[in-house]
Amino acid sequence: MGSVTIVIPCRNDGKFLQGAVDSALAQTHGDLEIIIVDDGSDDVATLRLLGALQEQGLTVLRGEGRGPAAARNMAIAMARGDYVLPLDADDWLAPEYAEKASKILDANPMVGVCYCDVQNFGLKRGKLQFAPYSQERLLLGEVLITVSSMFRKVDWVAVGGFDEVLPGLEDYDFWISLAERGVDFFKIGETLFFCRVRGGSRTARMFMEGKERDSLLYIFKKHRKIYEQYGEAVFLRYLDLNAERHQRECLFLWRFLSIMLNVERRARFLIKRLLKRC
Repeated sequence: MGSVTIVIPCRNDGKFLQGAVDSALAQTHGDLEIIIVDDGSDDVATLRLLGALQEQGLTVLRGEGRGPAAARNMAIAMARGDYVLPLDADDWLAPEYAEKASKILDANPMVGVCYCDVQNFGLKRGKLQFAPYSQERLLLGEVLITVSSMFRKVDWVAVGGFDEVLPGLEDYDFWISLAERGVDFFKIGETLFFCRVRGGSRTARMFMEGKERDSLLYIFKKHRKIYEQYGEAVFLRYLDLNAERHQRECLFLWRFLSIMLNVERRARFLIKRLLKRC
């Protein structure tokens, strides 16, 4: 079975880091390496925990606060694993995730990425069951492949790692880079990743600051060739999605109007009763 490196970037996440590390240590895979990257933490509790983890024998690298993409790249460059499984410091992995994903990569040389369904917890709870992979769905953002998906280190080297220019969505950009390389994606039909939803996250800030559009435009320009290759299919799928959106909007409008009409009828009835009393 191929060796696995779990990469955990951390910036002032001491409140959650131990849970992520515990889930990494609980993996059933027999040949496992864990690398934590301190991405410029200045929180005392976080620094204390990082020091304790290092004393326990875990590898802790010191980054320069350049963001998760740079932190992951630093760790992966030093990783000895054949396969890489990123894990954010506030999330968890199911114990069997690394073992199941690595077996799939071992058995299927053309598969370069293994992803799974997700259980959200924290501010928002619920299970996310992702669609089977296709390049059209990936380019439209319909296949939500989280950063905690396993990939081959050799492919990371070939595409130049995670793009450190992006303020977010660097994982989405990375998956498109791998798709351009011709690797296949495989979905494990199980919930093996647990994602914490919390306020003030980097993703939430990107949306609040209006950087999502600029990031997506950057990704489109960077990968223009693959978008052109699937242009017609992507456009047709866009039309389908647009039609579905209009149907939802019409349904919402109908429900809204029905409520307003009922309110109006009720108001007229009450006015008539009041007039009769006068």
